Amino acid sequence: MKLHQSIQTKQTTKLFNNKYKYKIVLVLKSAGWFRGCNFDLVEKNVAAQSKQDDDPWTIRLNPHEKYYTVQLCNTFKKLTDYEIRVENPLISFYTNNELDVEKLAKIDSDHVKYISLPAVGTESILDEGKVLVKNIDFDYKVTMGRTRQDFSDFVKWCEGKDKIRMPKRAKADLSKKHCWGGSHFYVKDEKTLTMVKMFVGSYIHTVESVVKS
Repeated sequence: MKLHQSIQTKQTTKLFNNKYKYKIVLVLKSAGWFRGCNFDLVEKNVAAQSKQDDDPWTIRLNPHEKYYTVQLCNTFKKLTDYEIRVENPLISFYTNNELDVEKLAKIDSDHVKYISLPAVGTESILDEGKVLVKNIDFDYKVTMGRTRQDFSDFVKWCEGKDKIRMPKRAKADLSKKHCWGGSHFYVKDEKTLTMVKMFVGSYIHTVESVVKS
């Protein structure tokens, strides 16, 4: 992939939305206009920039921001098989086509926050339900969902077991009465995973197979 040297890149270690290998995050003032991929609305908002509007809630773009918004909108309309997520002022674009990532990055590299792409040789390894991890000799990565009770007994059960690797965040989260989830730990084998599910099974968000990278 040909990218401007100023663009930060990260390695894709698991599929985004269980489907996509590439992600590019763009920063722009008009990001909210792209929510829902309603490009007619984007064009309408751009056209309204030429009108006088004293509404303090109206987003006003300078000439460069307006030009970038138009170019991005036109590029999006030509692409297929992708998803976007908007968290103003960011747009996350997901795809399996690296050329589409290049097209978006080339519009203006200054608007690219970062790009996530597979490391060479890992493209065919990435698959739904798998995660690439370095220096971890475990078979499964368990990510917790929202919990509504204290699992301190489970944390104590895990301590000293060489078949479970639990980071500090997971220990802290599982020791709370309520937690929004997102923390993870690693399990050595299927037998141990079965035991883990007996403790916290209904609160597990995902179980992913670990691929050593």
